[in-house]
Amino acid sequence: MEAVFRSKIRPDLSGKFLPSSSAFRQELIGNHRKKCENFPTGILLPQNQWNYPEPAVSRPDCSTWVRTLPSLSDIYITAINSLGSANTTLRQDIDALEKNADEMRGNNQDLKVKVLELETANLRLCVDNENLKIQLDALEVCNNQLRIDRDNIQEQLKKQTEKFEEFQKRIEKLDEENNGLKGKISSIESNLVKFMLSNRNVEKSQDQYLGNYLLAKNSS
Repeated sequence: MEAVFRSKIRPDLSGKFLPSSSAFRQELIGNHRKKCENFPTGILLPQNQWNYPEPAVSRPDCSTWVRTLPSLSDIYITAINSLGSANTTLRQDIDALEKNADEMRGNNQDLKVKVLELETANLRLCVDNENLKIQLDALEVCNNQLRIDRDNIQEQLKKQTEKFEEFQKRIEKLDEENNGLKGKISSIESNLVKFMLSNRNVEKSQDQYLGNYLLAKNSS
C-alpha cells in the first residue's frame, strides 16, 4: 500500500504532498477491496494504524472495513515520515560519501606528492646516468690511449731488448778479445823480465869497465 500511496501523492509548490485528483480516494478504496478479497484472514497495513475490527466470520464483510480506512492526513504523515527517514538515510549516505571523497582527495594529494618525488628522483637518475655516460666515454678514451701507450712501450721494450742482446754479444766478444790480450800481455811481461835481466848484466860490465879505467887514470 505504501507503494500505492507514493505513486498517487505528488508535492505541491509549498512542499506539501497532495493527491493528484479527487478520484484517488475511490481508486484507493477499490484497490483495498480487491486486497481484502484476496487476503480474507488479515490486512496488509499494521492494525494499530488501520483500526480494523476483528472479523466475526471466516470471510468478513469488506464493506465495513472500508469505513475504517485511514484518513488522508494519516496517509500524508506516513508518507512524510517514510520520506523523512529515507532523506535521513540519504543524508547519512551522502555524508559518508563526502567523507570518503575527502579521504580520497587527501590520498590523491599524497599520491601527487609521491609522484612529484618520484619524478624528481627520476630526473636525478637521468642526470646521474648522463654523467655516468660522460665518465664512461672519458674512461674509454683513456683506455684506448693506455692501449696505444702500452703498444708503444712494448715496441720500445722490444727494441731495448734487442739492443741489450747486441750489447751483450759485444761484451762477450770483448771478453774473448781481452782473454787473448791477457795471453799476449803475459808473454810480453816475461820478455820484459828477460830484457831487464839482460840489461842489468850489461850495466854491470859497463860499470866494471868504467871503474878500471878510472883506477888506471889515477895511477898514472
